[in-house]
Amino acid sequence: MTERIHVSSFDEALTAWTARYGAIPDRLIGAAPYLFGADDAPGGYHQRSDVGERSTVDGTPLETLWDEFRARLAVFNQQHSLWIGTFGSTTEKTTERVAIPRRAKMERATEYGQPALIRTERVARGFYLDHWDIGIGYTQEFLDDATDSEISANRLLVEEAYMRRQRENVLELLMRESNFTDSKEGIAVKRLYNGDGEVPPDYDTYTFAGSHTHYLTSAGASLVEADLTAAELELTHHGYGDNAVGGAGGELLCFLPRDLMAKARGFASFIPAATSQIAEILPNSGIIVGQRPTGSGWRIEGTVGRFALIESTAIPAGYLVATVSGGILSPTNVLGIRQHSNASARGLRLNPGRNDYPLLDSFYDAYMGGGVKHRGAALAMMETAGAYADPL
Repeated sequence: MTERIHVSSFDEALTAWTARYGAIPDRLIGAAPYLFGADDAPGGYHQRSDVGERSTVDGTPLETLWDEFRARLAVFNQQHSLWIGTFGSTTEKTTERVAIPRRAKMERATEYGQPALIRTERVARGFYLDHWDIGIGYTQEFLDDATDSEISANRLLVEEAYMRRQRENVLELLMRESNFTDSKEGIAVKRLYNGDGEVPPDYDTYTFAGSHTHYLTSAGASLVEADLTAAELELTHHGYGDNAVGGAGGELLCFLPRDLMAKARGFASFIPAATSQIAEILPNSGIIVGQRPTGSGWRIEGTVGRFALIESTAIPAGYLVATVSGGILSPTNVLGIRQHSNASARGLRLNPGRNDYPLLDSFYDAYMGGGVKHRGAALAMMETAGAYADPL
């Protein structure tokens, strides 16, 4: 990492540069002092105090815009992405012991016998953390000619990039098949059940082997209704989506790209939602068509079996992702979404840049990562007659 030299003026910077690196190249002489403008060449850079004396062409002081950007982030970071909330819950830990569903069983009592004790089964899960950033640079001439909306447009692009990165993080954790070890912290991160030898716990009459996987393929080259039926069983036979005593409960959601959603609409058991959001009551019958998962916030296209179907352009063509969600940020959701242990380093942050001249050299950064907590609470399916292949 480059060592920073703290200086108070251009002359001091010039002295520090020549002492360390020798003469400044001719192509930079005369250019560096004027990169951001100066009151009197070769004076110093403008300080933050200078910004309040200047404004956009429609009259808003640049310092006011900076303060508005920071204030907006405080609100923006309170609004959890639906992708994060539906698929995960937050954690600050690198590893966590997670309880997995298992029903207790009574035994016939004897006069002198001691009953077996119930034990909660917990397994270790790991959650990685990465640091991401994105910069925004403004030239002085741009700021002199820009309107409020032109400057704000860049902020909206950053927020969209942050939300997209969160979504990609969720899908990478779910749709890539192989476990991995984070190189920075040495954390072992699990995927969904992938045949790595971990034996899922028995549930009711269902037993499993270490080869059990939740990376599935369609029964043939094209998705059919039986594939969604099989996917539903793949989740509920672990207790996820089962509201009976001992089950994990939750709502079954299936995310499909446009190509597979078009096929699903043609299935015999597909029931469309009247507005793709709110269920319809058929006239003079009282029959409810479609369903709306409680508080999900997603645009529901209809149902097949117990699945609420959601069309998403984020899912790669030829794939689907299904999950059981216990609600926004429920601890029974499939993923643990890692956040920084330092509260001030959570969410999207706006930083003034290396010259302490906010709008000219600002950048945003964020920490995000995670891992699978409940390996049986989601699945990925590929439309193919062959083997599953990672799409991301």
